[in-house]
Amino acid sequence: RSGLPGLTKTFQVFRPGIIAYDVHFASADEFRLTSLSGRYSNLDQWVNTSGLSYAFASANLYPIAITYAKPEGVKATLSNGISVSVDFSVTGPDFGNRSGVQIQQQAWLGVRSSDERSYEELLRGLTLVADFVSLGIGQAVRLAEMQAGAMDSESTENPQKTIYFRLHHNAEPIAPLREDIDPWRMLFTLSDIRENFATFLEAWCIQQEKLRPLYSLYFGTLRSASMYVEQIGRAHV
Repeated sequence: RSGLPGLTKTFQVFRPGIIAYDVHFASADEFRLTSLSGRYSNLDQWVNTSGLSYAFASANLYPIAITYAKPEGVKATLSNGISVSVDFSVTGPDFGNRSGVQIQQQAWLGVRSSDERSYEELLRGLTLVADFVSLGIGQAVRLAEMQAGAMDSESTENPQKTIYFRLHHNAEPIAPLREDIDPWRMLFTLSDIRENFATFLEAWCIQQEKLRPLYSLYFGTLRSASMYVEQIGRAHV
């Protein structure tokens, strides 16, 4: 806002907190979701899974056969009824491009519920899982992209049809911008815990409730670009 009402020209600038693309909700009370997914910095490195494979017909580099199969995701259902997943999205190839081939695979963290829940509740669940990944990576992750799912109010199907759409959040990133970290430098990766993914996540959620002040101090340290030495030392005790 600028200017003095009645004396000079005034204007206002509005910045929305959340934008839901290609979907309409009649009111804020109806903005209820069944799923929320996020793509984070260093998540691809933490997942450390590729669907690409190569085959060489001879000792020479060419000819080469490249195949791709979308990797299988990992899912777990927690005691609170929320399902947690690590899934993959894939784009490409462009079949019209005869001089190059590009297939891009991206990893996503997701939370899902069988019933409708508020955006804030699902965001808390997604953040809890992202913090678990941050623990494994050893540095805070930054949210790069969000998608959501909601029940289609006009659907006559049983069960009700789900629609998916992108979300844009206007919040400033709470984690500093850092370089990507190699998987071998991480405390643990998805490959290390894949077989016990559900067990570890359930324990993480339970302990998080018991040790919230310690968790808050630790992740506050990871996300802060500048901390006092006393704070950093206390967080690692």
